[in-house]
This record gives sequence, C-alpha cells and structure tokens, in this order.
Amino acid sequence: MADEQLSLQDVRDQIDDVKIAMLTTMDVTGRLRARPLTVQDIDDEGHVVFVVDSGAEWVMSGARAANVSLTDDDVWVSISGTLTISESAELLDELWDEATAAWFENGKADAVVAHLAADVWEYWTAPNKLVQAFQIGKAVVTDDTPDAGGRGTIDV
Repeated sequence: MADEQLSLQDVRDQIDDVKIAMLTTMDVTGRLRARPLTVQDIDDEGHVVFVVDSGAEWVMSGARAANVSLTDDDVWVSISGTLTISESAELLDELWDEATAAWFENGKADAVVAHLAADVWEYWTAPNKLVQAFQIGKAVVTDDTPDAGGRGTIDV
C-alpha cells in the first residue's frame, strides 16, 4: 500500500454519498464502544456532526476523544478528534429534517448535537474489485506484493 497525499476535499468527495458512520467513544469503564449514526454534516475543516438521542447512555457532557469511521466501496476513512455534545436549539434547528425527525419520538426534545472536532483524517484507497483481483492474481504468479491502493493522513 503506497503513501499518497489527497486533499481533505478529495477524500470528502469520495465519501460524499456515505450517510452512515460508526462513532467510537470510551464508556465509563474504559471500554471502547461504537454505534452507527447518520452523518448530518462534514464541514470544510473536516469536522463531523450528528443528531443523537440525548438519553443515550454514551451521551455525556464534556469533551472526550472519539473516532468516526466511514467506508465506501473503495475508500476507508478514520477521523479522530474530540467529541462534544451541544444542546444548542439553533444548531439543532439548522440540522433538523424529516429523516432525522423519524428517529425521535418526542421530536427535538429528545435530541442533541454531537460534534467531532477532527484532529486527523486517515484514509485508505483501493482500485475497483476487478483491478484488486488482478493485482492479487499477479502477486501470486510473480511472488510479489499486490498493489492494494494508497493511504494517507491529513492533519486538520
């Protein structure tokens, strides 16, 4: 896997259609816990925003380390940073839509905004499945390592 340097916008463009991410946080016992969430927004600085259930056991005040993982057919992205919870009614109004409302029985009364202030994006890219299969077959025949794609890091 070769190092490559894509811009934040290049990577954002590749995951533009990805709407579900895994958000990983540490629980009160120190265990890592992950849950799927709908991505509400990824801003120009690479920060990620979700609307979440205010009563969920993992939702707590204060800033803490967290990670968001997204994947599409040929790109995998890991975004690390600091998660904060906002009860801003204005921000919630800005993000609220009918699809979001479907998840909240009591509407906005049950919702808060989870904001991951990104520190670093890491990404891995791969060619399409046909090219991947060819690369693996070629590596077997030539006793070489397949060209599995690229990887990179973006500090934000």
